[in-house]
Amino acid sequence: MSGVGKILVFVNLLFSVVVGAFIIMVYVARTNWVATYHELENRYKAQSAELETFRTDAQAARDQGSKDVTTAQAELKKIKDDLAVKEGQLKALTDQLTAEKEKTTTGTASTVAVQEESLRRTEEMKRLDVQIKTLTDQRNASLIEQNKLRDRSIAVEIENKTLKDRNNQMALQLENMGKDNIRLRNLGGASGGGTMTAKNPPLENIEGIVTKTDTQSGLLTLSIGSDAGLTKGHTLEIFRLSPNKYLGTVRIVDVTAHEAVARPTSRPTTPIQQGDRVASKILGS
Repeated sequence: MSGVGKILVFVNLLFSVVVGAFIIMVYVARTNWVATYHELENRYKAQSAELETFRTDAQAARDQGSKDVTTAQAELKKIKDDLAVKEGQLKALTDQLTAEKEKTTTGTASTVAVQEESLRRTEEMKRLDVQIKTLTDQRNASLIEQNKLRDRSIAVEIENKTLKDRNNQMALQLENMGKDNIRLRNLGGASGGGTMTAKNPPLENIEGIVTKTDTQSGLLTLSIGSDAGLTKGHTLEIFRLSPNKYLGTVRIVDVTAHEAVARPTSRPTTPIQQGDRVASKILGS
């Protein structure tokens, strides 16, 4: 083969390669264009769907806006109507207030007269209060004096009964002493010392009550003890205030700081009870 033929073959081969390359490029370009077309078509559809959705939402918003505007206009009309009613009420109240002010101005003189009458009555009530307080103080003083007189009467009555009881006891003692003297003279003896019924009251005036009684032993528990000045051997007068009654004398047989135990020196005229009073002297309270 000549050189020209070789060149032609080479050129033909080169042309074939170039044509094949162009065919491949066209195929690749066609394939890419189709994919791009489909992608763009899908985007277009998506954009169209979104646009339709937006149009639907916009229409719904416009419809809702129209409804809201209608509702707002109705509410505004209602508010205006209410405002008109309130303005009418305000005007009526203003007219009423003006009329009341005129009445008040007219009745000022009457009000002053009423105030003066009220002040006069207040002063009168103050004077009556002073008189009532004076009468109340006088009544209280009278009651206090009556209570004092009643206490004195009770004390005198108890003292009288005490003296009467003492006289009876002394008469009995004198009778017993006379009998003892006769018996001693008959026996040729002499009379002895003191008696257990002799009284020995505390030096200080003290008072207490009977807190407990023992019917079997005859012992009494008293509410006062050595802290009040009592010692064993002291005697106290015992009496009752309701009703007033003198019960006799008791002798202290045991004593502690705050209470004492006593025994009657003679048989009481009435059984001693819890709550009966004891004192060194009947008239000492």
